[in-house]
Amino acid sequence: MTGNVGIGTTTPGAALGILAGNYGNAALVLSDTNNGVTAGVGIEFRVATSNKLARILPSLTAGGGGDLFFQMSADGSAAYDTKMTVRKAGNVGIGTTGPTALLSVGSAEAFKVTSLGAVTAATIDTGYGANELYGMDQNVLTSSSPAFAALTISSGNITLSGASA
Repeated sequence: MTGNVGIGTTTPGAALGILAGNYGNAALVLSDTNNGVTAGVGIEFRVATSNKLARILPSLTAGGGGDLFFQMSADGSAAYDTKMTVRKAGNVGIGTTGPTALLSVGSAEAFKVTSLGAVTAATIDTGYGANELYGMDQNVLTSSSPAFAALTISSGNITLSGASA
């Protein structure tokens, strides 16, 4: 089969084009007929038909509503591993499936942002024995006598440079 398929449109711009009639309404609804399961119908991304890349999977929670799990496959054929979780209460976890703050990063939740925007539990290993990030002002305490090193974040890389008294 060649060509594009359109639902609600006669000019689809991709292999499947869906045009919803009303703003704010879902253009696509995925449903599971097995009401007793905790995992719902997700979206899976593959190369060809067998090389698994990633998927987004909902999960029904107690009391209704649900969470979303963003998962990836390490080698394209193995089981999926959850990389990011969005809980129904709004908490987001990166590297944790049970975030306890608005944003929790890492399996030990070493970095958290509360619902008020306060950063808590922020730690960084400077290599100088101090593991605390003070005031989020790009200065890192590197010894017991306050000497600071500049913390630079660029293109995902973190660099500490020259301590000064």
